[in-house]
Amino acid sequence: MAQQATAGRRYLRVFVSGFFVAVPITVTVLDRLAYVARVEGASMQVRR
Repeated sequence: MAQQATAGRRYLRVFVSGFFVAVPITVTVLDRLAYVARVEGASMQVRR
């Protein structure tokens, strides 16, 4: 039983460390690829 708890903790630690690596990378990639420019000026804006 103690071995299962140790394995569970190890998986949790790997998941958390991967999470803290993956989130900043994902945010950076989405910021670069999904950038939407703010449009200024009446002629460039969508009319409603």
